[in-house]
Amino acid sequence: MTDFNKLTWSKVSIFSLEVLAYYIESDSLSDCQTQFNLPRYKIINILDKVSNHLGFAVYEVCNTQTKPSKKVKPYLSNIKKLLSQLEKTYRKSNQITLYLPIGFGQVFAKYILPKIKDNHCLNISIYSKNILDNYGLFYRHIINHYDLVYIPKTYEYLLDPNLWICKYNFDSSVHVYASQEYISRNTSIDHPKCLENSNIIGHSPNQKTGNVWSFKANANDEFHIKIQPHIYIDTDYIQLCAAGNALGVVKLEKLLVELSNDRINSILSEYELPKAKWSLYVKSNSKNPRINECIKEIINLLQQFSLH
Repeated sequence: MTDFNKLTWSKVSIFSLEVLAYYIESDSLSDCQTQFNLPRYKIINILDKVSNHLGFAVYEVCNTQTKPSKKVKPYLSNIKKLLSQLEKTYRKSNQITLYLPIGFGQVFAKYILPKIKDNHCLNISIYSKNILDNYGLFYRHIINHYDLVYIPKTYEYLLDPNLWICKYNFDSSVHVYASQEYISRNTSIDHPKCLENSNIIGHSPNQKTGNVWSFKANANDEFHIKIQPHIYIDTDYIQLCAAGNALGVVKLEKLLVELSNDRINSILSEYELPKAKWSLYVKSNSKNPRINECIKEIINLLQQFSLH
């Protein structure tokens, strides 16, 4: 058995180490798939990469069953010890990790970050909602490594309920917008049906309902307009920039538009659109007192718009 410290563990990612440790301990590839919510081929790919780094196979196939190799099993306690050390090092860094959508990440950096007195060691990662649409289950384990997450309620299932506490739910007002330049050079848009002949900036065409915009005038009058986007942009903030450059009509959250100071105008304001529903979650085992300051400032900002 080769000395543990002489093997190239430094080239193996923490996530891969976690997968390997669980695989060895459970002695089951199917259990590993369930634990990390990954298909079989993804787990095999991870184990193959670890094998390449270490120079020996970490699994073997016997009678159609895939099992941890005899060579890797003796390293389980060392791997778990290494993971524990890495976790302690991470916590000692006093780092707070946040997972925010791109648009709200812009808002956070501009309006919230300056108000946090002790903002060193904040690690902010941003994501596109299109990532959750298409690869949410693959990113599930990654998301659960963060300390604070702002996520659409439709994707709450990606969060392990044993790890997270919901701190705030936010219903974000949604409006249709266009720049004054676009409005000036096009026929007036005074009814949702006018959007059928407008240049629409839409989300990813992969979204199941993204090409139908719903409007309500009162309790009885509802309009469901099938739009035909001429530009697809999967990120709200980039959609905002495109609309600001008179490229078309866009559907966005009021919070994002108002706090960006972009020169676009709300149109069809007499009609109500379904609100975007978001949730702010904090890791239940987070012991860093500075995270409460982040939560407080985020909630304060959201509450300013909760009545809009």
